Amino acid sequence: MYKFVFLDLYGTLLDIHTDEASPEPWEALYAYLLPYSGGNHSSGADAEDSGAGIHSPENLRQRFMAREQRETELALAGTGNGSLPGSAVPVDGAAGHPEAALRDGKDASQIEIDIAEVYTGIFSDMGISAETVSGEHLLVRAPTVFREASRQWIRIFPGAADFLMALRKKGLTTVLASNAQELYTDKELEGLKPFLDRVFLSSRIGYKKPSPAFFEHILQCTGAAPGETVMIGNDSVCDIRGAAGAGIDGIYLDTGGTGDLGNADSTAGTAETDNGTCRSSAQEPQAVLSVHGADYQAVYDFIAGRSL
Repeated sequence: MYKFVFLDLYGTLLDIHTDEASPEPWEALYAYLLPYSGGNHSSGADAEDSGAGIHSPENLRQRFMAREQRETELALAGTGNGSLPGSAVPVDGAAGHPEAALRDGKDASQIEIDIAEVYTGIFSDMGISAETVSGEHLLVRAPTVFREASRQWIRIFPGAADFLMALRKKGLTTVLASNAQELYTDKELEGLKPFLDRVFLSSRIGYKKPSPAFFEHILQCTGAAPGETVMIGNDSVCDIRGAAGAGIDGIYLDTGGTGDLGNADSTAGTAETDNGTCRSSAQEPQAVLSVHGADYQAVYDFIAGRSL
């Protein structure tokens, strides 16, 4: 009998498309940060050869990716800012008490960094003081500028909120389980937060789907048992096979590839794909139910039938 429902976000509850490979978001971020810079944005061959500062949107992109790689290496080594413990993010948005997410024996495809550290490094590279970062709320505003410039559309799937309400009315606990960066996702989640009992993001946990450690962390934090839990998602690898690796049933929503499918978590900490780790497939042999599109009624009927 199901008591807990774990839910993917992008492509499952939210329809979104972003393009972080395009120059526009990097141009927007560079233009936004430039007025705050302390001078480490010189142009010309000397600046480029020395590697000092950030002197163009393309240089910003390259530096961002290099810092991401460095944070991942630190996380794998279990040292530095890249090895922060994971935690649950309550519905009200305030971080809960951190709970360790051990990384022993894991590889880069399972690790999730928190890009707050990457942005902090970028601010330093551009000569932006800590006082300015704090006073101007740059750690909130700069990621918002980047995300909005990369985002082509976003909407809550029709019926998603009603579906979540119906699950809760049935007595089920709704838990978001998303490969996502809090700096980007917190604002995009505002319309759904009232209908979620708990929110877990990979950037807070330190692991990402399909790692069993991602699911095991959430099971431990919520007190859910695998046999009482079902995972709903639109990715057959991350959501269905990943959940199965932790002993959790999976329901597959074939939403036609909606979500951040043009992105990778290792590129500017995008919302929800796994840099080649997750690949959706037309075949979901491990799913207990597969539906075409965001057919929440069919999913609810199935879950309700197993929750009596």
